[in-house]
Formats: sequence, C-alpha cells, structure tokens
Amino acid sequence: MSHLGEGIPALGSRLRERYGDACYALALLFGKGSFLARRGDDLQGPPVRHRVGTGIRGIEARLADAVRGDYYADLRAGPEPWLDSPQAQRGFGANVPRFVHRFHTAPLVPARDYDGFAFVARSSCSHPLAGPGD
Repeated sequence: MSHLGEGIPALGSRLRERYGDACYALALLFGKGSFLARRGDDLQGPPVRHRVGTGIRGIEARLADAVRGDYYADLRAGPEPWLDSPQAQRGFGANVPRFVHRFHTAPLVPARDYDGFAFVARSSCSHPLAGPGD
C-alpha cells in the first residue's frame, strides 16, 4: 500500500483495495515546461507560473532521455528492470516555494506504485476556470 507523509494512505491505495486489478493507476509525468501553483505558503493569492527544466536527478530526466517526445508506457506488460527500483519523482503541490521547488522530490518505485505512465515532454500552464460572477 502506498503512503503519503506521516503514514497517510494515498487515495490510489484505497481505490486499489476496493477495485483490485480493475483499478489502473496512471502517473502523469512531464519533462520540462511550466505549471500553475501558489507561491510559498500563500493560501489566498492567485496561482502563478512556475518553470522547470528536465533536470538530471529524477525519473523525469531518465524518461526524457529514453524516448523523445510524448509517450505512454503500460507497466503491467513487463517494465524495464530500472522501473522496478527506487527512483526520485519531482513533487509539486498547490503551493510551491520560490526557486527551490525544482529540488523537491518524492521516492517511488514506478512498477510498484503505478500500472502505467504518460510522459509529456513539455508541459504548459493550465488556465483557471472562471468562477461564479466572473
């Protein structure tokens, strides 16, 4: 069972318990580009654009080097051996610290934690939906 910080079970592990093999856990990873998140511990401010490169330390860098462009891999079909070993995955949330967000990683074993992954070589920012009265 996959856990988040402090032993909190990840939602995906609960879905796996309930649905078994009918549950397909798909990771979405990206090489470089941009994303929206609030700065630091600002819980009220609007999300702002953050840019990241592919880097050299995480699984995203290895995936970018493995195949050029966007692709999908089904890990249930028998993954490459290195996908069965511990890797570092970049970790971004709704709030990210300025500049050092590039160094935040979380451990994972891709073939254990996911059934497949979609890799996007270059990400672009999402666009917030208009709220009521906008």
